[in-house]
Amino acid sequence: MELKWQLILLEVIIHLFFYVNSDGVKHCNQKWIVHVPYGEILAKEIAKKYDLDYVGPVLYQDRQYYFQKRDLSSNEQHENIIDLLRNEEHLTTVKQECVKVRAYRGTIDTSYYGRPQSVMRGKSSYVNAFNDKYWKSLWYFQDYRTSDNQSVRDMNIVPVYYELEITGAGVNIAVPDDGLQYWHPDILPAFNPDISFNFINNDKDIAPTKNSYGEWRSHGTRCVGEIAMQPNNDECGVGTAFGASVGGIKFLDDQPTDVRESNALKHRYDIVDIYSNSWGPSDNGYFMEHISDFAKESLSLGIHQGREGKGCIYVFAAGNGKPDGDNCAADGYVNSLYTIVIASADDGGRVTHYSERCPAITATAYSGSGLTQNVVTTDVGGGCTLKHTGTSAAAPLVSGIIALALSANPSLTYRDVKHLLAWTSQIAPLENNYGWIRNAAGFYYSLDFGFGLVNAYQLVKQAKNWVNVPKMASCALRIPTVRNLVVERSKAARIRVNSEGCSGLPGEINYLEEVQLVLSMVYPKRGDIQISMKSPQGTEIHILEPRPKDTNPTGLRRWSINILALWGESPKGNFTIDVFDQTGKKSNKGKILEMNLVMYGTKEAPQVYSKGYRPYDAFTLLKRDNKSRFPDV
Repeated sequence: MELKWQLILLEVIIHLFFYVNSDGVKHCNQKWIVHVPYGEILAKEIAKKYDLDYVGPVLYQDRQYYFQKRDLSSNEQHENIIDLLRNEEHLTTVKQECVKVRAYRGTIDTSYYGRPQSVMRGKSSYVNAFNDKYWKSLWYFQDYRTSDNQSVRDMNIVPVYYELEITGAGVNIAVPDDGLQYWHPDILPAFNPDISFNFINNDKDIAPTKNSYGEWRSHGTRCVGEIAMQPNNDECGVGTAFGASVGGIKFLDDQPTDVRESNALKHRYDIVDIYSNSWGPSDNGYFMEHISDFAKESLSLGIHQGREGKGCIYVFAAGNGKPDGDNCAADGYVNSLYTIVIASADDGGRVTHYSERCPAITATAYSGSGLTQNVVTTDVGGGCTLKHTGTSAAAPLVSGIIALALSANPSLTYRDVKHLLAWTSQIAPLENNYGWIRNAAGFYYSLDFGFGLVNAYQLVKQAKNWVNVPKMASCALRIPTVRNLVVERSKAARIRVNSEGCSGLPGEINYLEEVQLVLSMVYPKRGDIQISMKSPQGTEIHILEPRPKDTNPTGLRRWSINILALWGESPKGNFTIDVFDQTGKKSNKGKILEMNLVMYGTKEAPQVYSKGYRPYDAFTLLKRDNKSRFPDV
């Protein structure tokens, strides 16, 4: 076995068994972040009072400062120090900085290295649209069908450039990742240094470096290229928003911290429109990780103050952990109300072997199977690659398409973007997959694909004259009757809760957007817990599926699951929630400690609802010969 693979295997063993806890934290370092409203002089005095070293202010964190204790024996969380500092009247918050496990959302099939990319047989209407070196290999732009009777096999992007004359101009897209080779000839014309930064060294040098195995970190450069590649320059290809400005935010290395991560998610939120994130907690099926308090604050800042209050757009890849039995309902970023989650489909419109499923997926992009047809993009060294794939490749494609919509209509809010994706994403190219449901409001939804394949032309066309959706309302239902309710391998817990949608109250909701189930429970194997939900209007959805590798014995601690499948429905009536175990040991037994249901939506109907139910491709639906796999319209 080569030394490189021996080192990788050793790191995996250490990673899994020695210093990674069930929430994806490698270790907490010997630094504490404290918020001192009265400033630095008082912060220094407090540090001295508790025999701590004052390190300095935390970058981009207002009136927050680092304290350090150098003589601690381990890198564990030291609650005694936190408790001491919390009793200090001049501090408002105290948090220990932790090193997080982070994974790229890219899959690479090593057997594919060096193989030429095959072009799908069929005639493309766009084959001569651009003259870039690998333009014909960008199959997700080309619609390489072999028959007019097949569904369209691209993301309907080219007509946005030629018919609508939109290229993304005026939009800033930041890519938090492992660096960016911004001088690549296919990226440099779009590069914006004002939205770029290195949070590892706290400087402006975002150039990629080598990892511990001596390999160049290329992930960020590949993701940016999908958005920014310049047309007609005889380089790699064409980016989905080649007229936009792009920046790289370097924060991922071998020891990423929660503070760095939070800074990356709010860097220049005053001018950044979209943050494209092709990374996340480890998706190996072992962990369920909450978003850190630092990151929550950053997302909230970007949503409520970014884009002049319209909200920055946070796009996240769904994850590639399906081969390990992972499910994106175990990812805190995916379950955030503030993120847009993107899954993958292969070139045949099929579920990929890697793309995770869950009820928080917003939509889908083509990104290939990891075997033959993949994504063309820029690579380190000034070259090109034809093997970029995974949900890592899907998310930047959609980030660029959203940039086209913002370029067409800068007044769109982050919620408008979600509504547009729900209203325009296609199901026809993905129809030959099981699991589609149609909810009571007329929206098709899939745990694999969300609302369907992103259709750039329809998204941008509707965005141009879009009327902003009404102000969001929230309605929370506490369910006190569930405390100590038993869940066993042979006995499910069924909870029925009546909802009036906060009728007559300031949070009244008549049209749902998202629903969050928040659950605390003890169970001997967390990965055996399953949850399903039935809405008051009769829509049923499996919101948490089993994860065989997750052997955590503590259960769930205020775990929030985000659900989009009830989009547009009325919340009035009875919700039915089943918590059960169909895969674990017969001796499994636990109990529910707490459950809350939080609904988000609007009192008034969004203007687009005046058109009635969302239209779908009637020809595609009518030609199906197995209607049990696809509900009738």
